[in-house]
Amino acid sequence: MAGLMEDFGQKIDLCSRIREILVNYPPGSTILKEFVQNADDAGASKIVFCLDKRTFRSETLAHERLAAFQGPALLVHNDGVFSDQDFDSIQNIGDSQKKGLLVKTGRFGIGFNSCYHVTEMPTFLSRDRLVMFDPQAKYLPDVNPANPGKSLNVCSASVHQHYADQLAPYRAFGVDFRGPYKGTLFRLPLRTPEQAKASKLSAQCYTEESLLPLLRDFVEDAQHSLLFLKNVSSVEVCVWSDQSESAPQVLWTCAIGNLSKQLRDQRSRISASVAQSQALSLKDKVLSYAATDSDYELSISVSQGSGGTARKSVYDWLVCTSCAGGSESNVSRIACAPENFRLRLVPWAGVASLVAQNGKAPGQVKGRAFCFLPLPAETGLPVHVNGYFELSSNRRDIWRGDDMAGEGRIRA
Repeated sequence: MAGLMEDFGQKIDLCSRIREILVNYPPGSTILKEFVQNADDAGASKIVFCLDKRTFRSETLAHERLAAFQGPALLVHNDGVFSDQDFDSIQNIGDSQKKGLLVKTGRFGIGFNSCYHVTEMPTFLSRDRLVMFDPQAKYLPDVNPANPGKSLNVCSASVHQHYADQLAPYRAFGVDFRGPYKGTLFRLPLRTPEQAKASKLSAQCYTEESLLPLLRDFVEDAQHSLLFLKNVSSVEVCVWSDQSESAPQVLWTCAIGNLSKQLRDQRSRISASVAQSQALSLKDKVLSYAATDSDYELSISVSQGSGGTARKSVYDWLVCTSCAGGSESNVSRIACAPENFRLRLVPWAGVASLVAQNGKAPGQVKGRAFCFLPLPAETGLPVHVNGYFELSSNRRDIWRGDDMAGEGRIRA
C-alpha cells in the first residue's frame, strides 16, 4: 500500500533562510561582533579585521566565475584553530553544536550567517582546509542547493599547482601554505553592484568607502567587547591598500594592557568551573554548580594609528563575576532542578565599573546589559551588567518572561 503515498513534508530554502537571518541581524557592527564571539569561543586571544583593497590575478582559479571574488574583501583573522566539531557546526544553520556547551557565547548557530550582509560567498582557511560557501549554487563548480559549498586541502601539491591564484588572497597573517595553518582567516569578498542586482541573498552592495564607517562604529565600542570575554584580549582594525605593501596599516587597536597569566586565569575561571559542571552533568544527568567568584582589574588601551604617532586612551575597569552554587542560592536551585536539566540554565553574572580614564576620575557611565558582549539595552545603572540571559536568536533582545509560560518563562 506504500505506493498510495506521495512525498510531502516541510522543506527549507537556504537562500530564504539567509534572507530571514539578515532581516533579524540589521547591517552594522553587529556583524563584526559575531566574529569576536566565535573567536572567543574558539579560545583565540587576538582578532584582526582588515579591509583588503587589493585585487588579485584570476588565471588559475577553481572556476572562471570565481574571478569576480578576487577583488576587495574584508579579512577577519584570529589565532584560534577550527576543531573538527567547528567544521561540522558551521555547516548547520540554527543547529550549532555549541548549543549544548554551557560556556559558549554563540548558542544559536546562525550569527556567522550575518556576514551575508557583506558578501555573496564567504570563505575561510583553518588548519589544512580552505572552505568556500555558495548558498546560491551559482559560482562554485559542481555545487547544488543540497551541497552549496566546497573545501580544498591547501597542503596538497596539486591544489597549489592548479589553483595558485585562488590561494593568493589568503597569504596574510602568517599563512604561507608550508603546512597546516595554526589560526583562522575568514575572507569576505565585498558584494559588488553587479552581484547585488542578481543576488537572492541581499540587494546591498559594499564598497571600500561604505565598509570603513562600519569598522569605525565597531572600534568605538570595542573596549566594552573585551570586558566579559573569556579569551580574546586584543582587537585590531587595519587596511591593506596596495599589493606593494608587505603588511596592512593599523588604524585602531584595542587591547588589555595589564594582561598576565594570572589575569588570563581570572577571566576564564567561571567558564572553567561551568565547563566542569557540564562534564559531570553529561555523566550523571544532574547539574550541580560550584560557587565560584572572580574579581579582577582590566586596563584597556584604545589606540588610533600605530608607532610613535598613535593616539592612545586608557580605561581602567573593575570586573566582578560570579557563578552561584549550592542549595542556599535561589538561582542555583532553579538552574539545578532536575525538571530544568534540559534547559541548561547557568547562574552566571557579573558587573564592570569604570574606575579611571587616562588616570583621572571618569565621567558618567551609561550602564548596559551584556551577554558576554554588549547588548543594545541600557540598564539605567552606573555599571555594566553581564548575565547568561536568554536572548532572541539575533542576540539583540532579552527575554523578560512577562508574557510567557512554561519553559519560556523559566528560561527568561
